[in-house]
Amino acid sequence: MKDDMKLLFLSGMLCVSLAVNAQQDYLSMLKVGRSWYVESIYDNENVVHYYKVEGKEIFDDREYYLIHKAGYSHPAIIFPDGRSRHFEKDDKVYLHKQDESNIELFDFTLKVGDSPSKGIPVMAIETIEVCGIPYRCIKLGLWNYYDEPLYWIEGIGSTWRGPFGDFWDPEVGVPGTLRATKLKSVWDGDECIFDIDEFHKARTATGLESISYLPRNSKSSSALYDLQGRRLTQKPTKGVYIQDGKKVIVK
Repeated sequence: MKDDMKLLFLSGMLCVSLAVNAQQDYLSMLKVGRSWYVESIYDNENVVHYYKVEGKEIFDDREYYLIHKAGYSHPAIIFPDGRSRHFEKDDKVYLHKQDESNIELFDFTLKVGDSPSKGIPVMAIETIEVCGIPYRCIKLGLWNYYDEPLYWIEGIGSTWRGPFGDFWDPEVGVPGTLRATKLKSVWDGDECIFDIDEFHKARTATGLESISYLPRNSKSSSALYDLQGRRLTQKPTKGVYIQDGKKVIVK
């Protein structure tokens, strides 16, 4: 009986330890001194924007990280001091608006098949090493003007918009002279912790972007999606689709 109680106690302690370790495994995106370089690509020029976490403040018993972007003004999110307020909770990243509401920017608890925005599925989840750091990467069923997939990267943010999410702003994706936004690099002081070119090399090396061929009469049970992330509900025609996080060509 004593041995059984001892075993039960040790099992319980192991579960607690595993739970604690799981919580510690989350890689925080917000850190004072961290900076992002994001490139906006227009028809006739490219502009690189610089974001930086300049400090923290406590408001209503919550700790906010203050991100500054030179020359950027958005009336909903940029406060009079020129900074936006961000915080993390339960492996999610939020943006605090001036009307005191919060917008969820990133959810790093998502699993394959989940959807962070209507019609945009999670296609794959992969661990990719960049600058010597293993990152948990969530691939979403959305491609930009240059046929580059959107990734949410734990500890980094979006491969398109850096520390800002991709679905909260109604102006995102509106046709115009802006072709795309691309994260270039992320720095902790003088140390580069993420480089987009190294990331794209690493992700293609994993085979996640490999292309295979699929006959139109294929009886595969895996769902097909078009390049806009919409699930097909009928027999596909010839073209390029997404299946199990990979591009497939239907002949």
